[in-house]
Amino acid sequence: MFTFKKGLIFSLMLLLILLFTVGCSESNESSNNQDKNDTEAEENTEDGDTEKAEAKAPQAGGEVVVGVAGDFINLDPILSTSGDDYPFVWGIYDTLVTYNSDLEIQPGLAESWEFPDDTSIVLQLKKGVKFHDGTDFDAEAVKFNIERANSEDSVIPDLRHVEEVEIIDTHTVKLHLSVPDASILLALTERPGLIASPAAIEKDGEEFQRNPVGTGPFKFVSHVPNGELVYEKNEDYWKEEEPYIDKLIFKVMQQETTRINALKSGEVDIIAGISPFSVDSLETAENIKLEMPNSSHRSKAIVFNASMPPFDNLKFRQAVTHAIDRDIIVDTLTNGYGEPLYQIFPNDFWAADPDLKIEYDPEKAKQLLEESGVEDPSFTMLISQQDFYEPMFTDIITEQLAKIGITVETETMEGTAAYQKMWAEKESQAMSSGTAGKPDPHLLMEIWVIADSFFNAGEQTTPEFDELIVAANSTNDQAERAKLYHEINRKQALDEVVNIIPVMSVPIIYVLNDKVHGFTANGLGKSNFNSIWIEE
Repeated sequence: MFTFKKGLIFSLMLLLILLFTVGCSESNESSNNQDKNDTEAEENTEDGDTEKAEAKAPQAGGEVVVGVAGDFINLDPILSTSGDDYPFVWGIYDTLVTYNSDLEIQPGLAESWEFPDDTSIVLQLKKGVKFHDGTDFDAEAVKFNIERANSEDSVIPDLRHVEEVEIIDTHTVKLHLSVPDASILLALTERPGLIASPAAIEKDGEEFQRNPVGTGPFKFVSHVPNGELVYEKNEDYWKEEEPYIDKLIFKVMQQETTRINALKSGEVDIIAGISPFSVDSLETAENIKLEMPNSSHRSKAIVFNASMPPFDNLKFRQAVTHAIDRDIIVDTLTNGYGEPLYQIFPNDFWAADPDLKIEYDPEKAKQLLEESGVEDPSFTMLISQQDFYEPMFTDIITEQLAKIGITVETETMEGTAAYQKMWAEKESQAMSSGTAGKPDPHLLMEIWVIADSFFNAGEQTTPEFDELIVAANSTNDQAERAKLYHEINRKQALDEVVNIIPVMSVPIIYVLNDKVHGFTANGLGKSNFNSIWIEE
């Protein structure tokens, strides 16, 4: 049934994996320069985001234009791999499950669920929901989508433990798991939980990505590559009153100054991300407010291929990680809004080890390098042209590693070509990379450290490491999981240095015209615009 070609999938999925760094930035926890008469209070919304609810009632009508740094990779959920695609796909599709700003699980198209045992989950589906093409959302649609997400055509690993999707009745499905999976519900808040129309997929085949159909608040209208994407209101949306606006438009503006000028002139209403050094000037701008989540799950890191010299040498990998002065990098590149990062989880995430720190110790790094026996301590690091923090990030890394005797050559490429070379062709030693957030720690493991992950170019692992990852995902006791992830973090970052060297967290910031309401930035960098409205 699913006939997509792998080459096509990859070429479509690569463009924006790291593009988030072009526009990640910060503001104060509350928006600046807002109307002093607006009285705001925190509330959890039905779709899971914590929004600021103004005293004024939402107004219906109008259109919102969002300025973005780059186009999406793919609007087909099983072919998209960039966190930057979420603002695009969340308008078209609903997820089976969602979460609020604290990453607490909330109902979506699945209005309730239960676990009969450790290896099954029963989902009760919402009734009366229709896809944009008029077909019914039901258990058959859920079975179709989950099986498609697990097919060989998919690039999504999150539901690999789902062995069977059993239809109990028209609005009840039972997922049978091969092993206990603590991440299964939060996996359904991600791409595999985005439900597309089976009828539209069967009708359009590979062309579905160009005419996507879901149950979401907006319908796809048109797309001009690297130009603009236009959505219109779904008049039959199952959430009462939403969406408020009649049209949602994304305009691609690669230069940040262009996006900022467009916001000031009124050409766009929202900028989806700015650099840290633009914050100060925008805080005092008229009719503009800034939004930022309380914490950021996005980061900058060095990823490498552990099957290639010199990264196949443990002592060499350890030398690199101790030679990096993370504090200097953060101070130089984030304008005071970032943090040093020593593990793949953000510092305030429940799975992070608060005691784990990698000391900047060039003398120790020199000793490790000597012990490594590497005769030619040098490597080439790829840089994506779409990355805001480049080439500054790699320049600093290069300078720091040179101090212990490691030579770094850089190769700057267009984003798609860089990712193709690093992960599809596996021909590069290392790459300056960004990491996007996930609501459950195991989902991040699936991306970066599971041996057969697409992004683990060297397929690096150890039996003990694998056993710990399985154990941490096999219990629902968060305290026990946290203890296991602390051990995993230490092995990943220090003992084995598996696949990735985290360096710094990067801030996430959106800039809005102050007439835009109903939006709150998401800590994963995957905010949606489904509940926004315009004050006229």
